[in-house]
Amino acid sequence: MQAPRRLLLALMLTAASAGTAASAGPSVLIANATLPRIKALALDTALARGWTLIESRHERIVFETPLDQPASAGPPGVTPPETTHLRIRLDLEQLSNGIRVSIQAEERWWRGSTREWRADVTHRYRDNLQEALRSLRQRWQRLLATSPTFPQASVNIESSFGDTPVGLWAYYAERYARAAGCDLDDRGAVLVHANQGEELHRVFCRARAAIMVRCNNQGCRRAR
Repeated sequence: MQAPRRLLLALMLTAASAGTAASAGPSVLIANATLPRIKALALDTALARGWTLIESRHERIVFETPLDQPASAGPPGVTPPETTHLRIRLDLEQLSNGIRVSIQAEERWWRGSTREWRADVTHRYRDNLQEALRSLRQRWQRLLATSPTFPQASVNIESSFGDTPVGLWAYYAERYARAAGCDLDDRGAVLVHANQGEELHRVFCRARAAIMVRCNNQGCRRAR
């Protein structure tokens, strides 16, 4: 192999190992939604399906799951590992009329090692990613339809919520509070405390005291 070709191949492999540029993924507008509640809904959905949470920021969530079969061809001339990992990234943008949710997929070989190799596989999983976004929007719409007292007006996320944590079961806590006669105000459920597998929420109501609700994957109950 001539020197220029060896140099080009080395540069290509270095770029791949450092991470490939992600292609634009599918996106969806979820109308009449606020960022904390859509984030909580997405987190709850993914974790209930056994995905691992890798990163959770104000406007980004990253999940991961192992793959038995590689989703990409991998580096040239390399035997794939027994297990690769698929990472799904959700970006959430607050708009005046709702939340824009964008999604991308990336495969990682030898994750966490010095050999780690990454490939953008958004195109390969595009249909699945689009279906995941449709499902998320449908879940939100069903939640609104079955909860007439749920605040539907789109609000400014920074002024209304700031960095207030909402937790994974925030909307379940709100649903429990509504069933107990709470007319939710704009603050909704605020996470007070969380430990492994359980969360304590303070749910704010109009014209009455807030309700303390404790939730886990078995459901919610009134906290005394």
